[in-house]
Amino acid sequence: MPMARTHARETHARGRTSARHNAINLLKGDHKEVKSMVEQFKKSRSDSKKADLAENICSALEVHARIEEEIFYPAARGALRSSDRCGKPKSTCLGNT
Repeated sequence: MPMARTHARETHARGRTSARHNAINLLKGDHKEVKSMVEQFKKSRSDSKKADLAENICSALEVHARIEEEIFYPAARGALRSSDRCGKPKSTCLGNT
């Protein structure tokens, strides 16, 4: 019985790690996308293109903020709370080895 519980815990921990990496990848992708749109905005001479880009930038930033608030920040807070139990520096507990 203890082996089954250990396996379940390990599987759950891997799932959390995978979700955290997915959230980080989403955030990094959003950064690249918004940066690209801002560069296009700066180079554009067309008011209508700038308006479209501004709308797209705002939409992307709204999604980005939701990912941070709903996925990334709660995971980071949970990792920080558990870091006292991990016995390693907090950065290591967050997966930043």
